[in-house]
Amino acid sequence: MKVLYTALLALLLFPSCRRQSGDIDSFLHNAESLMNEHPEDALSIIRHIDRRKIYSSASEARYALLYSQALDKNYVDVTSDSLTAVAVNYYDRHGTKHERAMAHYYQGRVFSNAGNFDAAIRSYSLAEDAASGTDDYYLLGLINNAVGNLHYKQYGLDEAQTRYKKAAESFHCAGAFYNEAMNYVALGAVANLEGDNTQMETVYRKAIGIYEEIGAIGKILPLYEDLIVKTRLNTGDNVSGIKRDLRRYYAKYNKGEIPLQSLGVWQDIYLRAGELDSAKMCGKLILKHRKSFTAHKIAGCYVQLEQTELVCGNYKQAYNYARQYIAVMDSINQEKEASLVLELEQKYRNRILNQSYENLKQHNDQQRIITGLVLLFSLSLLIAGLLYLRKWRENAALKMREAEAEKESLSRACRELQEQLGTVATAWIRMTSRSGSSSTPSRSVWSSCATGWTRPRR
Repeated sequence: MKVLYTALLALLLFPSCRRQSGDIDSFLHNAESLMNEHPEDALSIIRHIDRRKIYSSASEARYALLYSQALDKNYVDVTSDSLTAVAVNYYDRHGTKHERAMAHYYQGRVFSNAGNFDAAIRSYSLAEDAASGTDDYYLLGLINNAVGNLHYKQYGLDEAQTRYKKAAESFHCAGAFYNEAMNYVALGAVANLEGDNTQMETVYRKAIGIYEEIGAIGKILPLYEDLIVKTRLNTGDNVSGIKRDLRRYYAKYNKGEIPLQSLGVWQDIYLRAGELDSAKMCGKLILKHRKSFTAHKIAGCYVQLEQTELVCGNYKQAYNYARQYIAVMDSINQEKEASLVLELEQKYRNRILNQSYENLKQHNDQQRIITGLVLLFSLSLLIAGLLYLRKWRENAALKMREAEAEKESLSRACRELQEQLGTVATAWIRMTSRSGSSSTPSRSVWSSCATGWTRPRR
């Protein structure tokens, strides 16, 4: 009866579990469909899923992978691989090549955010190996771009250039032209560091052509400005021609207005042209809207203002700007130093964790070996016991059969003796009836008949 109640309870709970699992799978499907176009909505859906109601390993792995993807697409820099490890561990055993590639790619993103260069490269390599067996060129582009960024940060410019080229080719095959243009811009940055202005102009113009084709106009002006400053202004080209060309680009791409972010370029142009009032005006506008600029651009603005005041003979004001420049650079250096310390600490912790993981893995391997040997020994004892039991039962059965056969033989001999006794008795009766003797044989006769022989007649 207890077993029956348990079975009925399981039948009642099973549809509920299936329904909850189905609801979660539906939420995950909706999040996946929104991932590329509306990643913020995908992240919101996933964050409202109660992870405790996920009952299957497949759904758990899918949840972990989509959550990691949504966080990355929403520019949330995660440094713990607690989520991606779930996806990697599952898809390495049960997933398709594409799922394995995705899991390792986003684990590489986590390691990259944590500053663990070696672990990130390993994850990206595993992702690339898995993705190479698929036709997902977009994912291959992401992987190559990520590897290129890592090498760029480490000043491995040759490898970075190779990876950016592969990424651009993959994005072109995938039809992701915006990403393709971004990798041409990255190639231009590499060429700039190498001092190859010709190559920089070539790849920048490829990016500009793509931006014009897809309508990303806001990305074009910074490239033209960068080209003009790097290839013309710094090489002593005619300032009037540079100003004319820039205004032509502004008329084409920004309704003739100078963008706020371009004020630094014009401050430099005006200073080189000797138009000091205009240079001062650009500098003051930058400081007025300093929240819209990076710290490095603010520092550059102070340098330009210092040089402008020196040319004007305002040495006290130039000194003040120099002090403000030093203060900004000190702040930048302190932040950089603090970031470097945190990065080194993170790398040290990662190394310790990796060593602990290796030690734990080795210990677990030893434990598995010992457990395997114990199980093998126990299994051997069990098999030996079963074989002994089987042999004992066979021997017992054989002895039983022999006993039954002996019993049957004795029974048959007994029956034969009884038949012989009956025959002898009948013969004795007949003989006594003929001789007129008493019909009842004496005890000695009966005992002789019982032994199968008779005394000779007197």
